Amino acid sequence: MRFLPGARAHWPVEIAVSLATQSGAMSGHTVGVSAALLEFRRAYELAPTYKLFYNIAVCSERLNDFAGAYKNYKLYLAKGGADIPPDRQ
Repeated sequence: MRFLPGARAHWPVEIAVSLATQSGAMSGHTVGVSAALLEFRRAYELAPTYKLFYNIAVCSERLNDFAGAYKNYKLYLAKGGADIPPDRQ
């Protein structure tokens, strides 16, 4: 289920999940997505940008946290405003 028609995961989510699952302490897709989610939240604390809300939403969706995904997709759209291309809205 996607909240944004035609939306695809940004490549940073794929890379973050891949790196998290390949590290020695991590195994399994859910653990990797959870680790990626934490990293994106930390990244937002260090350098806030609306673009991270999209990545957080994708991770939340993959973890079946649909309320969290919805909230972060909405934040992405609200904070990104006119900077978001029409095909991504």
